[in-house]
Amino acid sequence: MRTGQKAKNRSGIARPSKTSMRFLCLLVLGLGLSLAILCAGGRNGGTGKNPARNGRLTIVFMNDTHTHLYPWKDENSGREYGGAARWATLLNQIRREAGEVLFLHSGDMLVGSDNNYLIGKVPNWERLPLYGYRGLLEIPLFEMLGLDAACFGNHEFDYGLYWNYHLFSQASFDLLAANVSLRPVPAGNFYEPSHYKPYQIYQKGNFRIGVIGILTHEFIKTPQIKVGDPAEAVAPLVAQLKKECDVVVVLSHLGVEPDMKLASRVPGIDVIVGGHSHTYLPEPRIVGETIITQTRCYGEFVGRLDLEYKDGVLEDYRYRLLPANFSVPEDPEVKAWLDKWLYPVTLDRPLSSDGQGEASLGEYIAGVMGEQFPCDAALIKLGGFRKELPSGRVSARDFFTALWPYRMRDDGPEKELSPEQVMDIVSGKAPSAARHLLPSAEGLSTLIGTLIPAAALDEIERLNESRAGTEDGFSIRRFSVPFPEDNIRVVMDLPAWIDLYREGILTDDYEYQNLSKEIIEALINY
Repeated sequence: MRTGQKAKNRSGIARPSKTSMRFLCLLVLGLGLSLAILCAGGRNGGTGKNPARNGRLTIVFMNDTHTHLYPWKDENSGREYGGAARWATLLNQIRREAGEVLFLHSGDMLVGSDNNYLIGKVPNWERLPLYGYRGLLEIPLFEMLGLDAACFGNHEFDYGLYWNYHLFSQASFDLLAANVSLRPVPAGNFYEPSHYKPYQIYQKGNFRIGVIGILTHEFIKTPQIKVGDPAEAVAPLVAQLKKECDVVVVLSHLGVEPDMKLASRVPGIDVIVGGHSHTYLPEPRIVGETIITQTRCYGEFVGRLDLEYKDGVLEDYRYRLLPANFSVPEDPEVKAWLDKWLYPVTLDRPLSSDGQGEASLGEYIAGVMGEQFPCDAALIKLGGFRKELPSGRVSARDFFTALWPYRMRDDGPEKELSPEQVMDIVSGKAPSAARHLLPSAEGLSTLIGTLIPAAALDEIERLNESRAGTEDGFSIRRFSVPFPEDNIRVVMDLPAWIDLYREGILTDDYEYQNLSKEIIEALINY
């Protein structure tokens, strides 16, 4: 801070004339009007910060939570850490103290699909009892916690571009990624409108805060996105937001060392909220005038940064990593919400599938499909089910072991292509060279609605009879008897559509609709 010295009156200095005084008063008045106009322009999107911005801005931050929504134990100390119910308690405390806060997450909400979370290539269900949801719970959970924005982490793309789009296009909080561009293969408008933006401006109390998101190029498995140079993406946005905002924040999934390089390459960033490197920063890194944060990982800590401003200038700050450990009580509302997902379905009888056409599980799923999406008939492709589900409350482990066989990231994304992309490849609308991409969509079980003649369903049932005792059959449920005379509405999963299209029973003449819900989503919402 600069401190100005007061001028002293000294004898011997000539007094100005009345004419000079009038001129001086007019000059000062003119300058004052000019400054008022400039300041007004700054508040309305002009250049320069508003010096009237006084007080405290509180930023709360997390990174790399990796689906550790339940408390977990440290293998060395045996102590319990984390859990979203404890995050909620800490967030509520901060909001009571600070009022409005800006809550940010710097990527890798999802658990990922690599060896860190496996035991002998099987998910570590003890450590991650909600693993199988593959991110379905993170969106509503962080909405409950009042998240303002997140940037993508590399693990957000482990299950493919379509699954990323499917999850995050439903979020009410903002997804920020300034250095990411989509390059769908096969090409098309499957992912429009975009589910993310390069930056967003937030009003918190007296402050306008511009937040920019960036992603690392490391460990990205999908070929359908391009990750550009972070500094080249961020620099022009920082220059723009410095004119419009009081504070500029970069929400980064680059890692601490790249964050420091970014701060040195791009002046003007006030705060970098970091992630990716799982670095424990008990004190922030400072590069120039940029404050760099990170909370390690798995929700062990909730970060808090209080910025104190006077006349638009940062006077002081306070940085803390708040342990979300056993000493923090769990928020009962969030805990109750999480607990219900430990048992996603309750059955009144056991359901089995031996992989050879036993259809009790398939019949149950087809029945749920018909109730979720009213139709004349529903059908599902069998052969992918390998486990009996017991009666009563079914655990998440049993449920996902039966319905969503695990696949490692090294084998490629599980749900890479949109249903429309798959249909274009199968039907020949996409270039034939794209056929090699189909295995990357084997985990996709999106439900498809179609209008077909009743005779087509009869043909499907005859085909099914010819496949009795094999893994290639279908489970079929009729809901309307007799059928209407015109076309009937049928709901099926995408693997069934692919099979029936290749058999020539379904054709391009029929109308199709992507129902934007997978089998597991229909079941857990039933």
